[in-house]
Amino acid sequence: MSQRKNTEVGRFAKPDEIVGFWEMVPFAHPEAINSTNPWSLPHQSFAFYADGIAASVHSTAYRPRSAQSLKTVLDPIKDRSPRYGWKNGFLVITSREEGVADEIWAVNIFLQQSVVRDDTFFPGDLLMSLEDGVSSKPVYYRHLRRLP
Repeated sequence: MSQRKNTEVGRFAKPDEIVGFWEMVPFAHPEAINSTNPWSLPHQSFAFYADGIAASVHSTAYRPRSAQSLKTVLDPIKDRSPRYGWKNGFLVITSREEGVADEIWAVNIFLQQSVVRDDTFFPGDLLMSLEDGVSSKPVYYRHLRRLP
């Protein structure tokens, strides 16, 4: 019996795979990937809680974080943070504010180390693409790495 090596670089993330605390990894050439940036602050950290809450903090300065330190920052704002769920395989983030459109994200998880356009992705990293909400074309990409 021969063993086949898994050559799959990544796939769509499953809901339980995004639960946790994450930090955005900057792209080597962000201008080549994102022509627009709806979130202008360069340092971003995120939490996807098992109860469907998505919380984040954005900053102009880099602050090294662990999952526990980010939890300490984000837990107090959970009740004001957006909710998330899944629809047709896409992550849907819904604001608690009236009149704010849902964010629709494709979320891919890397299964093995890979280099794409000078950016290194490690197993477990997420590549999220924000859909435009009309034609399902991506308009913004985000690379997340799980915090220890």
